[in-house]
Amino acid sequence: MSAVARRVSCEAWEMRRAGGGRRVTRIALALTGAALLLLALAQVFLPRIAASRISSRVGKYGHVERVDVSAWPAVTGGRFSSRTI
Repeated sequence: MSAVARRVSCEAWEMRRAGGGRRVTRIALALTGAALLLLALAQVFLPRIAASRISSRVGKYGHVERVDVSAWPAVTGGRFSSRTI
């Protein structure tokens, strides 16, 4: 391999490596954004789902007028900070 070919090969490799760093950064930012979006959606929907499940379970034994579930943060491993039935 000639010196010119080696130099071109090295330059091409360095260009690919530099672009790969930006690509990794973009992928990391996209994954972080997706995780934050998932946590935000969980914060909105998990208390509603829990309230619905509690209402249906308690409703087997009588009339349920209202069920409120609040949790901050909503993702707590199955524990809720307050329940009103």
